[in-house]
Amino acid sequence: MNKRGIELSANVIVILIISIVVLSLVLMFVKTMFSKVNTDLNELSSREREPQKASSDEPLTLSRNTIKMKTGETTVLKFSVFNAGPNDYLTDDSGNVNQASILDTDKGCFTSGTTDSTHPLKIESQSEKRVKKGEVVNSMVLIKAHSSPVSTVCQVCTVEIGRLFSSSDLSMTVGPETNSIACLDLQLIIE
Repeated sequence: MNKRGIELSANVIVILIISIVVLSLVLMFVKTMFSKVNTDLNELSSREREPQKASSDEPLTLSRNTIKMKTGETTVLKFSVFNAGPNDYLTDDSGNVNQASILDTDKGCFTSGTTDSTHPLKIESQSEKRVKKGEVVNSMVLIKAHSSPVSTVCQVCTVEIGRLFSSSDLSMTVGPETNSIACLDLQLIIE
């Protein structure tokens, strides 16, 4: 029997065992981190009260009209939206209703990029929803406070609910009947 062949086989087995152990440790670490983030989000969400149900008279309602946060802090804001538009949100040119973000990420209080005094809250996460014509949907947004203190009134706005989306040229088909953007004032205090 060849002694070199046995040594090589033993080395391969040792390397394989070490690789499996390291991979297992990495997977356990990733699972722990994701479950911690999910637990934090669930805890924040459970502490936030539900918003009043939106209606044709009030197409957007918030769980609260005043947010008081510390700089760098993250919180949840729940909202309810009513699609008063003539179409399902978002409906593509094939008639399919697609999921999409409801709150405008770059208007009023919010930004999806770098925060500043004009847009003091960054949207960390937003659920994508389907909102059919005449339907009410509740959702939430995870927001993080701007890094410097501010006390202001800013707006929380929806994107155009009930608009048509043309997949052929990736442009929005907006007619005079699709003016369904809803905005509410939000008192924001960041300490």
